Amino acid sequence: MKIQQLKLATFIVILCSVFSVNSYADDYSNEWRIYFDGKAKKDGSYTLSFQEKGSDEVLTAVIEIEKGTRENQAARITRRQLDGEVKGYDVDKEDGEEVQFRNRMNGEKFKLTIDDTNLDGLDVKLKKKRF
Repeated sequence: MKIQQLKLATFIVILCSVFSVNSYADDYSNEWRIYFDGKAKKDGSYTLSFQEKGSDEVLTAVIEIEKGTRENQAARITRRQLDGEVKGYDVDKEDGEEVQFRNRMNGEKFKLTIDDTNLDGLDVKLKKKRF
């Protein structure tokens, strides 16, 4: 009985370490999508941070959203602002409420995060493209 418990405990430890390594590796992609859902109930903003894999440099962009902005408008605002602020990346509007964001220069993987948001009624979500 003790041998089976030891085998189970060892399996669980190995499984947890594999998932923790994979979740770290999964923080990076060379293409991300930003999704919007809803309508802004008040003026607000959200902050996106970009960090290339292996780099200590973090680029940030603050996106301002006005009250009444719907998901498709938020995607347009985001695309326009990121296209002018963050050099070396391609920014395209997709399917109305989505923005596609990818590294143009060297195809390196990068991490994209939403660091700060005070939006009410408008949800912003990130999804990375998996290869």
